[in-house]
Amino acid sequence: MDPQLKIARELFNRSPFEEQKCKELQTWGKDQENSIVKGYYAASLAIGCKYISNPFTRMGPFKTAKQLLEDLVSENFDEPELRYIRYAIQRQAPKILGYYKNINDDMKILITHIKDN
Repeated sequence: MDPQLKIARELFNRSPFEEQKCKELQTWGKDQENSIVKGYYAASLAIGCKYISNPFTRMGPFKTAKQLLEDLVSENFDEPELRYIRYAIQRQAPKILGYYKNINDDMKILITHIKDN
């Protein structure tokens, strides 16, 4: 297994519960080349919004995360891990942000991938 992916996955899994791990993923993942690691970086930007108290300040990082994640999925359309990351973020994003339109499509792709492997 790619050691960078292992680090990214561990930090991603802890980010919703530990602000420091979220910040680590943001700092460490920012300059990584691997598209999946970049996906985890984008997720950390979205997750990090929960640690920002001002709701208006949250919008900038969330929009950046959303755009980066959408670009990565477009460039790597058949990569199931990026679909999982987007699915996870969309499932947790407040509906008012309007970032939920790919949940069903991503779920279908993930189920198909699991069945095929």
